Amino acid sequence: MNLLRPLATVMLLCVLAAPGLALDLGDKAPKLSIEHWVKGSAIDPTAGGKITVVEFWATWCGPCRTSIPHLTELQKKYKDKVVIVGVSDEKLATVQKYVEKADNMDYVVAVDSSRKSNDAYMKAFKQRGIPHAFIVGAEGKLLWHGHPMRLDEPLAKVVAGTFDIEAAKEESRKQQEMMKKRLAANKAVRDYLALVMSSKNPPEAKSMGATVAKQVAEFPQMGNMLAWELLTNERILEPDFALALQVAKVANEKSGGEDAALLDTYGLALFKNGKIDEAIKVQRKAVKNAGDNKEMRKELEERLEEFEAAKK
Repeated sequence: MNLLRPLATVMLLCVLAAPGLALDLGDKAPKLSIEHWVKGSAIDPTAGGKITVVEFWATWCGPCRTSIPHLTELQKKYKDKVVIVGVSDEKLATVQKYVEKADNMDYVVAVDSSRKSNDAYMKAFKQRGIPHAFIVGAEGKLLWHGHPMRLDEPLAKVVAGTFDIEAAKEESRKQQEMMKKRLAANKAVRDYLALVMSSKNPPEAKSMGATVAKQVAEFPQMGNMLAWELLTNERILEPDFALALQVAKVANEKSGGEDAALLDTYGLALFKNGKIDEAIKVQRKAVKNAGDNKEMRKELEERLEEFEAAKK
């Protein structure tokens, strides 16, 4: 089992795109429907007066836990102007237990087990992944949404009164378009893998593979996952190693050519295509770029030894 990346079939997105948005930036923010205020006083973002950050999270979510100290820092920084509220859809007891033990969570926390608030914000903007935050201005209008670790710049501008809502709307539109492309590419990859695992050399595999390669070119991690599946998944009856090399090469170049995991995939693709000298060169760079990750370095070194032994 490769330690650098989970299987593509696990990691690839499994959500469907939906056209249009029920809400847009600049619209009046929805009211929060909260069953329990676990920490702090009840908040109504639509009332105006203060800037509100509404963040959707869960106790089981690793990235959410990583964001908690950052949100606490922002709350302290803007304590007189901004109110931050973290909304979870978990059971009250689960959230209470977590909050009681968390010494780095110094902002309002609420429970929305009915998911009414989630629907009003997340579903309205076609967002499925957490953590995800929304900035509601002092006038009660939605101004920005995105990952809470990206809050600093937009929140500072909102507080300073220099936030450009039209620029934010344009950026949101671009992100939606990119998401549609990502979802389309994800579906194409899943369909292609299902096809090549169903029979040997299916007639449509070549043309479908060429289409998938074009679609994943914009998304290095997705391309890397596809290449790795073609190179290692024993359920693929007749893997197209040439396609794996094409996709791995593009993914490596698009990512800047320094990511150890992507270099590793590219090195293996070169090796499987008989380009042993190039594979050794790329794999040596992968080992070097593994840094202090001992587990990763060990696996990369073992693959490098395999390449070097094949040359001898």
